[in-house]
Amino acid sequence: MLENIKLKHVKVCGKGSHYPNKVGKQRLGYAFYYIVDIQKKKRKTIAGNSKEELEKKAIAFLEKLDRDYEEKQKQVQEEISKLENISFRNVADMYFNEYKERMNSKKKAISYSSVEGKACVLKNIYEFLGDMPISDITNETAEELLDWASVKKDGTYYSKSHVDKLQQAFLQVMQYGREKGFCSNEINKIELDDKLTKVDTDARFLDKQHLAKLLDAVKDNQRYHLLVRVLIATGLRQEEAFALHIDDFREHDNYVEVIIDKTVVETDSRVYKLVEKTKTERSKRKIPIPVDVYEEVKKYYYDMIDNESYEEKIMRVENGTEGMIFLDQKKNVINKRIFQRNFKRYIQRRLGNDCDTTLHMLRHSYASLQAGNLPAHKVAKMLGDSQQTVEKNYYSLSNEDKEEITKNITSIIDSISGF
Repeated sequence: MLENIKLKHVKVCGKGSHYPNKVGKQRLGYAFYYIVDIQKKKRKTIAGNSKEELEKKAIAFLEKLDRDYEEKQKQVQEEISKLENISFRNVADMYFNEYKERMNSKKKAISYSSVEGKACVLKNIYEFLGDMPISDITNETAEELLDWASVKKDGTYYSKSHVDKLQQAFLQVMQYGREKGFCSNEINKIELDDKLTKVDTDARFLDKQHLAKLLDAVKDNQRYHLLVRVLIATGLRQEEAFALHIDDFREHDNYVEVIIDKTVVETDSRVYKLVEKTKTERSKRKIPIPVDVYEEVKKYYYDMIDNESYEEKIMRVENGTEGMIFLDQKKNVINKRIFQRNFKRYIQRRLGNDCDTTLHMLRHSYASLQAGNLPAHKVAKMLGDSQQTVEKNYYSLSNEDKEEITKNITSIIDSISGF
């Protein structure tokens, strides 16, 4: 009854549950979970004589909680603004609070995982800078920060992407501080150390032999088997695959086209919802797939529908997941984190602990295998990414490619030797 209430800082998790209250025969109880900001989830119970009374009490409680939190935030910011030597941490907290508001943006909303990731990066920066006044931070300070953030405790180096994210967050806070008048010092972007590790695209690529083993490993699990086949055939991101609807498929003479125009995002901790938009505007696309893959999709979907109980059909309606192909047992949108963990364990039980397979690897495999037949700009269009991103992050050479290259160079060397 509270799932549609929209407040600035308070969010309700789920629908809550009604139950008979032991205090009186006619009285009811209502329990629900809520989150303030991105703090830990809390439980609230309310007693009343009717569902209407419970709803009014619950809404009044949540609205007061939201007002009190807003007032507290204003007081904190007023105190901060009085400080002469405001710290980087204080400015970063203000920046982060505004960044979180983008979760509610209708134009370009960010996911909960993005907010969670930004919070983690800022926490790392705080560890080095402490409460240093933002006005004291110089380019030399920035260099020292990156040097510190580049090396692990065991002396090995972090990945380039890890340090790059940290530098981005640091520069964003410094820019925010200048815009708000807390400092005037401009910090330059620093070239990252060549010793930092880089993404090993080959480690994310599964060749045809490995893909055959993977399909064999999931042959007894209908949902896993279908999902793997769909990902091999489309190169979709997991969150795009989990958002697929039976009406997203368009039949043609010799192929079927899949329309990608929505995705699944984490809106709160471990809470995923379907949104009618994609990661970027470029991600909206149409992908051709073989007819036999679509036939497997139809069989899976309609078998599932035919075997659903009345209660499960009601769940679909209440959850707004009618027509969706991949759902959890309660007919909810799939929790990507839990699904990936379970899938990984399932594969390891069948192929061994050394087989570190993730669903995202299938996207890399799609790109690399298609590259043997299509130019980069067409592969990029199918993936919904830029050509530069595809060439930099997705392409890997298969064993067949490497063998062909070896044969070619052998032929060249032999021809040179003949002179």
